[in-house]
Amino acid sequence: VESGDSLSKIFSRIGLGCSDVNAVMSLGDEVKRLRSIRPGEKMIFRLSPENEFLGLSYDFNATRTLDIQRSEAGLIAAEIEHEVSSEKTYREGVIRSSLYASAINTGVSPNLVMELAEIFGWKIDFLSDVREGDEFRILYETCFIDGEEIGTGNVLAAEFINQGKSFQAVRYTSPDGRTAYYSPEGASLKRGFLRYPVEFSRISSRFSLNRQHPIYGTMRAHRGVDLAAPTGTPVKAAGAGRVDFIGWQNGYGKVIYIQHDGSFTTVYGHLSRFNDRLKRGSRVEKGDLIGYVGMTGDATGPHLHYEFRVNGQHKDPLTVELPEADPIPSQHRKDFLAQTQGLLDDMASLGNEYRIAQA
Repeated sequence: VESGDSLSKIFSRIGLGCSDVNAVMSLGDEVKRLRSIRPGEKMIFRLSPENEFLGLSYDFNATRTLDIQRSEAGLIAAEIEHEVSSEKTYREGVIRSSLYASAINTGVSPNLVMELAEIFGWKIDFLSDVREGDEFRILYETCFIDGEEIGTGNVLAAEFINQGKSFQAVRYTSPDGRTAYYSPEGASLKRGFLRYPVEFSRISSRFSLNRQHPIYGTMRAHRGVDLAAPTGTPVKAAGAGRVDFIGWQNGYGKVIYIQHDGSFTTVYGHLSRFNDRLKRGSRVEKGDLIGYVGMTGDATGPHLHYEFRVNGQHKDPLTVELPEADPIPSQHRKDFLAQTQGLLDDMASLGNEYRIAQA
């Protein structure tokens, strides 16, 4: 597929006519992916000695192929899902300039570098804490179809040694289907809350107990933080909980209060609109869409007014120590240890093999 191509142009280029294109596109939903072909993708055509169209194969992603064949009954289209196999791969390295450059030099793909930084992101500040001489070790999946490598899968286990302190992570999927990364002892590596519930361009007003109000001009406490963003920017629930209030309230305009497990409450003000599925009592998970940035209520421009309260007391959302996510529950601990001990053993043995091969 070349830049500017359509299915008609490709058919014409290999000597096929409009009737062949129409016959293919009349096959319905099975062929709708052919309407969004992209440059660089590949189609394999099957033609008779007389240049009659007998079918085509189109890999629309790494694991699925659209296959069209001519039978006695006419053209038939089907999606074929390829069986993907995987094997464990180990890499390690020492930071010389940056984590990104050092990892790439060992053969680790860019997406795995980003995942590694995300896994340890609440333990290590990769912008300021990483030092030359820090070390990383990573065990991950390499994926294959019919023996051909197609890319990487999940990070299975990892270790990052930052200024002499070791941080380890193992991937675990619980019996109820939830996947997360934990320390080998079962402590979560995540926080229970997002630091920022919206993608913002700047902090337009910080937490302050004595701020001049931009509309009324009087000195008032500003018990939250204002995150400037365009109207319509999605706002996410900072943590799991239940909607305690949703509606219009004084200077907040359209506002949502979420009561979280324990003693935490978050507040999201000046919204332009809510997620239509939400009502008081609705359960939300961390990262769920709850509404959209606006400037309802007392606001001079579009932004999210965000508050974080602990036992009813307002805390600065930018500096408050966020609680860690729940550790492995006791009923899953035996399963957790059974799954993850094998990963740690594989990481140790493959690490030894890797170091011998590099010597």
